[in-house]
Amino acid sequence: MKHLQPTFDTLGFKDTASFVESTFHPNNINVSLIMSSIFGCIAYFIESFLGFEAMVAVAITILFTLEIVTGIKASLNEGEYFSSKKLGRGFLKIMIYMMMIGAANLLALHIKIKPILGWEFNYYEWIHYTSMNFVILQLFISNIENFNRLGWTEFVPMLNRISKFLKLKK
Repeated sequence: MKHLQPTFDTLGFKDTASFVESTFHPNNINVSLIMSSIFGCIAYFIESFLGFEAMVAVAITILFTLEIVTGIKASLNEGEYFSSKKLGRGFLKIMIYMMMIGAANLLALHIKIKPILGWEFNYYEWIHYTSMNFVILQLFISNIENFNRLGWTEFVPMLNRISKFLKLKK
């Protein structure tokens, strides 16, 4: 390892130990291994059960979190008090959505579709794709409703046009 010393020095490390500490953090290796295993399992579950990439799950999580936060803020602005009972509705809704998407994905992957008159169409794959897009659009619509309730249409006029197009109530 002594022959590597000048290289570490050139790269800004004091010595081999500082390189190992900076790169692998041996004092935190247990936490790192546990957390990376958990995140790996979550990513595997998302891709194998839900049938979309982890980044789509991140986008859905962002939209869902935004819906929860703006919904709470809008309710408080309207004089309603915050109730954790209402918060459960959102989590139940997203859980049902994810079960629908996951079930459709599993059916699309594991049911062999037989051709009809020489034409093959995996309707479970279509249901999966449609369900996934339905959920994403519903999250966008819920957020737009909350933006309207918060009065953001005054600052973002495009929200008014989208609301009229979607026939969202004011």
